[in-house]
Amino acid sequence: MKRLETDPPRSDAQIYDFFGLLCYHFRLHITGGGNLTPQEVVDILGWFLPWLRQLDQHDSRPRMLARRRLMRSRWQATSDELARSQVARQSAEWTAFSRMWRRAGTFFPPVPDAAESPFEPLERCGWGECLCSVHKPAHRMRICRGCWLVAYCGTKCQTSDWEHGEHQRRCRRRGA
Repeated sequence: MKRLETDPPRSDAQIYDFFGLLCYHFRLHITGGGNLTPQEVVDILGWFLPWLRQLDQHDSRPRMLARRRLMRSRWQATSDELARSQVARQSAEWTAFSRMWRRAGTFFPPVPDAAESPFEPLERCGWGECLCSVHKPAHRMRICRGCWLVAYCGTKCQTSDWEHGEHQRRCRRRGA
């Protein structure tokens, strides 16, 4: 196996982010759009599996739950693409990759159901004077990075809620 010239991920967040990139690139290779050999793809996944093993199984912060759910869905999408393409039957390397990929899915800590997720009910703006706090918005909501429990239309609504609303007293990011 060639030595990979990159620093290993140092935190769970970095591991999840790096895994998201790997999912994207693996799907490219599965569909024939990548420029690595099958053996190089297997080597990269083999290099990364020990980092998946070290994930904190008990981190239940909303941000980490959201990352876990996202990575699990990316892993599943890549698994589905792998099953559709039948590349695992093309060579021994792809068969090894398929086995390792299924094993990678077992390293993800359990993800709560969507009903337990703090992100599902965040369909309305947290600033009470915004029209989007009453009507479901057509645009994408942005979640407060201090507590990850309230969504806003944008920085204007978040700033207004911070200065004139209740959020400053409830947010974990006090004083920011």
